[in-house]
Amino acid sequence: MIFERARTQSQKDIRIKEVLDVTTKLYHEIGYENITLSKISEDLSFTRVNLYKYFKSKEEIFLKISDNELIKFTNILIDNLQGINDLDQFANIFAKTLDEQKLFLHLLTLDLAVIQYNISEEKLIEHWDTVASQIDLIHHQITKNFPHLSLTDATTLLSHIIIFSRGLYSHSYKNDLQIKICEQVGIYTPEYTNDMTNFIKLNVKSF
Repeated sequence: MIFERARTQSQKDIRIKEVLDVTTKLYHEIGYENITLSKISEDLSFTRVNLYKYFKSKEEIFLKISDNELIKFTNILIDNLQGINDLDQFANIFAKTLDEQKLFLHLLTLDLAVIQYNISEEKLIEHWDTVASQIDLIHHQITKNFPHLSLTDATTLLSHIIIFSRGLYSHSYKNDLQIKICEQVGIYTPEYTNDMTNFIKLNVKSF
């Protein structure tokens, strides 16, 4: 295979997208824990040495994927919530939109515990800038749906949803062995959309 150097910003962007696409594909095939930079580089059209020019660790790659998934989720959510002022509809749409973004939900559970370690300061600043801008968009959308809520209320509501979602996702989507064991010992397995819908309704009513 002949490798060519990326000279323009457009070529660099194409390479970054290739890294993200390959990593996402591997995530679905072998899971986060089994992914290494070596495995990623095997499926790239450029060398592992060049991979290090863009990302220093697999955590940096997943942080970028997480940012892209957050932007995608924010755009879909805001589009879905346009003109909604009924609480039941709002809660159900919000919960369903979250549930449909499985990669985003999984990375959300990994984010603070795993992904944000082994990251350069520069990449971490970029990440939190993205998070802040996207969360601000969601805050303002919530206040459009419910004008009686202040931006502080919307901030609190979204914070509660994100924190609850981390735990709910892990308990809702178990592997076959976990499901079998939970059934044997009588542990309840929640249904993500239904439980998240009820949680959102209770929280909005608290303001």
